[in-house]
Amino acid sequence: MNVVSPGPTDTPAITQLAPTEEERSAFFAKMGAGTPMTRAGTPEEVAAVIAFVASDAASHVNGADYQVDGGYGQV
Repeated sequence: MNVVSPGPTDTPAITQLAPTEEERSAFFAKMGAGTPMTRAGTPEEVAAVIAFVASDAASHVNGADYQVDGGYGQV
């Protein structure tokens, strides 16, 4: 079994937590500030890792936890 563990990700559901564009930008800036990449991830970035894990390219990968979190788990 393999696991994909997303970190801060800019999704429509999270976008609804901030009512204005200004608040949304501040919210994501704060979320991303805690990561070495200094930004929240995108759904496409998380989906790319999921697609890899589900593909034949990962046929010999077992027991991996792919942290798609901009390096947050490393600090």
